[in-house]
Amino acid sequence: MSSVVRFGLNTSAKPPLQEVGSHRLQIVMSEASAQQLTAFRDAIEASSFGEVVRRALRYYEKLLQSLDVPLLSWEDNSEDHPLLTTRLQIVLSQRTLERLERLQKIFPDTSLAEIIRTALTVFQKAYRALDEGKPSFEVRQIDGSKITVHSGELAA
Repeated sequence: MSSVVRFGLNTSAKPPLQEVGSHRLQIVMSEASAQQLTAFRDAIEASSFGEVVRRALRYYEKLLQSLDVPLLSWEDNSEDHPLLTTRLQIVLSQRTLERLERLQKIFPDTSLAEIIRTALTVFQKAYRALDEGKPSFEVRQIDGSKITVHSGELAA
């Protein structure tokens, strides 16, 4: 998932979505990243990609509140065919969009795409660590440094 090519947030959703307070998020990613995201969605028994993003942002926000340093990750998973992409459309609730905007205030020079990418990366690593019985996992920061994070409880 860290090889996401481009994210776009469209808050001017069609009228039926606005009526229920939802927003569309279009994600363009490599086919391999889309397959990883699908496998992860199935592994955590999420009903949609939107639920995966919601849970990842929720976990990431709680994690940031418990850390002494801001955690913004960049994982480079270069792929053989970066031009083969898949477009996913995800619906986010108003509450999830507000959480995303709160996170962006912590990292004002960071795009929404980078925040979502980091949240998904951290959430997936935490889930894998807990699944393997490991109490912590490592995340590489944008500056190249590594931070060890205790997995904690993954809220649904």
